[in-house]
Amino acid sequence: MNAPVHPAHVWLAQYAAAALEAGPALVVASHLETCLSCRATVQALDETHASALDALPPAALSHDALHRTLLRIDSPRQDPEPSLTRSRLGDVLLPSALAEAQFHARRWMSPGLWAAHLKAGRQGDWRTFILRAPANTTIPLHEHRGDELIGVLQGAFQDGQTYRAGDFATNINGSAHAMRVEGDGPCVCFIAVRGALQWRGWSRAIGPILGI
Repeated sequence: MNAPVHPAHVWLAQYAAAALEAGPALVVASHLETCLSCRATVQALDETHASALDALPPAALSHDALHRTLLRIDSPRQDPEPSLTRSRLGDVLLPSALAEAQFHARRWMSPGLWAAHLKAGRQGDWRTFILRAPANTTIPLHEHRGDELIGVLQGAFQDGQTYRAGDFATNINGSAHAMRVEGDGPCVCFIAVRGALQWRGWSRAIGPILGI
């Protein structure tokens, strides 16, 4: 049995420092829900950041800081709009990190093969989406022009290494791979990808259809 696959330390450190854009941060957050060791790493990083802040010398407040604070306290409070929560997208059970996320309509390639893009998930050069592929499906060979973060939510896929539910896969700029679904059931991945994907041959149709 394969050992669990985790995000590289650099991604956890950026997550802990709130330095990741929304899409990649959600992919990491989804992994943390099922990974005790990565949660412990992020907690340790949080404590390190807190200690560093505590060590900073005190800063002088501006002359009107108290006045501005009192004005904010006295101003009428506007309650945020209620969020719609969901636990499923089609037959996909969503992690808690995505319970309040909003997705565009699913884009279908064939029965059981679809992608659903996160609304406002395109930030900078990142695209963030759920990809569901049924058993016996292969996502053809493609090359990356930026980083890719993959959290496996359900099932398993193989691209030279097998990734199962709870695993975290990373592909870097210039890497190429094909993804083959393993087992009898579907594989569901939550993906943030930066930059264009370079498809080859007939598979060039996949990108426009699924939006990936």
